[in-house]
Amino acid sequence: MNNNLDGAPLTEDLTKLEDNRHLLALKKAYHQIEVPMDAVERLKDTIHEANAKKRRRSWFQGSVTILAAACLCIVFLLNSSATIAQAMSRIPGLGGLFEAVTFRHYENSTDDYYAKVDIPKIVYYGMDESESITAVNQEIKGYVERLIAKFESDIKVDGSIHQSMEVTYHVILNNDHWFSLRIDVVEAIASSYEHTLFYHIDKSTGEMIQLKDMFLESSDYTSVISEEIKRQMKENIKNGTDVYLLGDDDNNVDDFMIDKNQSFYINDSQDIVIHFDDYEIAPGSEGSKDFVISKDVVKDILK
Repeated sequence: MNNNLDGAPLTEDLTKLEDNRHLLALKKAYHQIEVPMDAVERLKDTIHEANAKKRRRSWFQGSVTILAAACLCIVFLLNSSATIAQAMSRIPGLGGLFEAVTFRHYENSTDDYYAKVDIPKIVYYGMDESESITAVNQEIKGYVERLIAKFESDIKVDGSIHQSMEVTYHVILNNDHWFSLRIDVVEAIASSYEHTLFYHIDKSTGEMIQLKDMFLESSDYTSVISEEIKRQMKENIKNGTDVYLLGDDDNNVDDFMIDKNQSFYINDSQDIVIHFDDYEIAPGSEGSKDFVISKDVVKDILK
């Protein structure tokens, strides 16, 4: 009995010793494994790429944060100081900064008449205001103030006259090259009339751009555009979608010709769009008319 009890610890010790010998054998076999050098290099490359991605992700996240903060600072500075805005816009790469602001707001209404007018002014932070921009601002101001004066004269003569006038504006293009402002005037007495003004500025010069400035001086752009508009008119007449009043005869488009500085704008597809006001080429019920002139039509005569 005592011999069996005394032998139990010995058995446990022998078992532990055998386990240790087994572990030592496994360790020795592990260290004797030969790893190919190309596998070692691939492992090193994998570890290096993982670390590089981590650094790039950290840099990108930090850069986005810094860029967002910088943009907020620029916006704050531009809106807080015209002097700072002018100085910043002279920095190479920033370019001229154009915007349209409300120069004057006019509102006058009763139960019989209504007027709401915003007179815009083009502001350019980047250089001294060019003569062209000054002239445009003066033209806009003078034109709209004459509308206001006429409106006030009409209601002074007859305060019960049912009359309305609204003048609005918005920027329709503001890219690296152009700044375009659209002004819409809607007047109504017995019937309504809408008139639209477009102003386009070349940012590199600060000068106004008219339709003729889009084309080579030697080109007959008025004929090229007029022929395309006549083609579209005839197609619309054939389809019964439009009616035109040109000269003495309805829908007689053969002698149609645009003015050399016809109103126009550039659409989202970068095509020229020729614009006609109410009653200009169609009955008032038809409203204003726009004709898209594809780049393919004028590509050979564009500057």
